[in-house]
Amino acid sequence: MKKDYEISVVILNYKQKNLTKKAALNLLTQKGINLSIIIVDNNSLDGSYEYLHKTFENYDNIKVIYNNENSGYAQGNNFGVKKAIELFNPKYIGIMNPDVLLPKENTLNTVINFLNNNSDVSAATGFMFEMGKNLNLYNFAWKCPDKFDDIIMNIPILYRFFNPVKYKKLNVGKSGELFVDVIPGSFFVIRTQDFVKVNMFDEETFLYGEERILGRKIKNQGKKICVLPYIYYYHNHPYKKEGLKKKIKSYMILYKSRYYYNKKYNTLPNFVILPLLHISFLLGIIDFTLEQLLLKIILKFRG
Repeated sequence: MKKDYEISVVILNYKQKNLTKKAALNLLTQKGINLSIIIVDNNSLDGSYEYLHKTFENYDNIKVIYNNENSGYAQGNNFGVKKAIELFNPKYIGIMNPDVLLPKENTLNTVINFLNNNSDVSAATGFMFEMGKNLNLYNFAWKCPDKFDDIIMNIPILYRFFNPVKYKKLNVGKSGELFVDVIPGSFFVIRTQDFVKVNMFDEETFLYGEERILGRKIKNQGKKICVLPYIYYYHNHPYKKEGLKKKIKSYMILYKSRYYYNKKYNTLPNFVILPLLHISFLLGIIDFTLEQLLLKIILKFRG
């Protein structure tokens, strides 16, 4: 039987069981809301599901479910959202990474109260503080790419000097909220009915680009997305040293998502944008590889 919860927060776990446990326990400290949590183990195969299931098996408002394949961020979260709707019937959905913590006990309540009072806003979040509690002013929100934006972003040397999705000015609402196109997928709250209406995350992406597509779809519905400057969260994303081969692999996954986005959502015709996108990708691979090799040579001589 469904229970009507105010919000269900979905945490997608992949080989991060300790962080996921910490994130869920941190959520339980939130005050003033009727909260449920769905933890999705995305086929970790490291004992994560068993560990998390045992940890939370006696919590009525926490369900740990298993996804039979590591199908990526979009499909994994959608899987959790569908289960949240089935079990808890929440008015709002929260999406939260395992490495996110909410330092204040009223964070979710404040976001929900804002959304309750602003029916034209679909989704909201706060400022993201990265490791070391540093506020990254480039990553808390950005514009939806269009036309030739991804051409520029595919080539590191161009992107470094000209970021076409960076905000220079922001539209500020009556309560200080900042109206933006895209917010990070690490943490946000969205109306369940709006999320379902736009068919949730686009499952044609695996790791990158989910936020921009969601932002585009919400914008197409005539709804808004906000960053609340009086709300913040910690995103303790570990930065690992990666070799050139792994970096190129990640770049190729990123390009696959950008290609899909431009093919489906760019306002330019496919015959215009897609060939240029391929050319920019090849130039980007050359630029990126040379840059990494040069950096390696410099570090070698310094060492």
